[in-house]
Amino acid sequence: RCSQVNIVLKKSGKILILRIEDNGEGFDLTARTSATRGNGLKNIKKRTESLNGSYEVQSAPGSGTCIRITVPIA
Repeated sequence: RCSQVNIVLKKSGKILILRIEDNGEGFDLTARTSATRGNGLKNIKKRTESLNGSYEVQSAPGSGTCIRITVPIA
């Protein structure tokens, strides 16, 4: 339920950075449990870690969501 999504992919030295940000509803990260969470964030975590990368999710009710993924590259 967002009207805008910004996707930025950039290279900084030997790191690839992907940022996906929307202006949607957002959600409370601390209130989400494995019973209410879908597979989206789990898949991002699994795939990012398989590439020796890291990710960060920022979200709050009414504030949209921002996911930042960093992956080392050769």
